[in-house]
Amino acid sequence: MTEVMPRLFIGDWRDAERSIGQLHIVTCAHDSPITGNAKFGLVDGPGNPPELLIAAAEYAAEAYIKGKQGVLIHCHGGRSRSGVVMVATMIKITGKPLCECYDLLMNRHEITRIHPYLSLLLLAHEESLR
Repeated sequence: MTEVMPRLFIGDWRDAERSIGQLHIVTCAHDSPITGNAKFGLVDGPGNPPELLIAAAEYAAEAYIKGKQGVLIHCHGGRSRSGVVMVATMIKITGKPLCECYDLLMNRHEITRIHPYLSLLLLAHEESLR
């Protein structure tokens, strides 16, 4: 589990399992054995409606802004789906451009490998996140 911003974490399903009751958990994988506080069933590739990515980011950002507890965004492996939701959430929270948010994530969580389709989905809907 990696802290990307103060109180904002990214990780895999094992991190989520260990963090139940300690962090607000946002699950962004359809195949995760852990559901968390909210589940957004993203697929690691094509077939995701943009509304699902936007809803996940809005939910995570609201939990971060309104909560005192930290927020963990996770998928199965903590690399692709959680990465795209993390970048979208950071845009929503900070208002910074996609490239800045992506660079910050990559500097903190080097194993991030966002699927090309998910990257295109994020690029196409960056403005919806502001």
